[in-house]
Amino acid sequence: MLRDFAPAKERASAIERRLSRIPAFLEQAKESIENRAVPSSWTTRVLNECSGAALLLGDGIRKWCSERDLDEKATAALEVAAVRARVAFDGFRSWLESRRLA
Repeated sequence: MLRDFAPAKERASAIERRLSRIPAFLEQAKESIENRAVPSSWTTRVLNECSGAALLLGDGIRKWCSERDLDEKATAALEVAAVRARVAFDGFRSWLESRRLA
């Protein structure tokens, strides 16, 4: 999102594709971790990353689209993918926090 390696619409499409893979990736992470012990330093870092993702996938995506004058269709598609990814990050965060408290 930071480098202008291609036209904004092309980059938006690439971002959308990557965001659409996040829910499955985080589900796979849960399965991989399952009942294994997770170092507290790793848990703290991941929780921080989830917070950063929430910011990026909220106002950050809207601002990025606005600054690049993306058309409504491209903006809507990117925002839908961002919402789904954010929901997945929120769920992963909740899951990880519940493990931490257990």
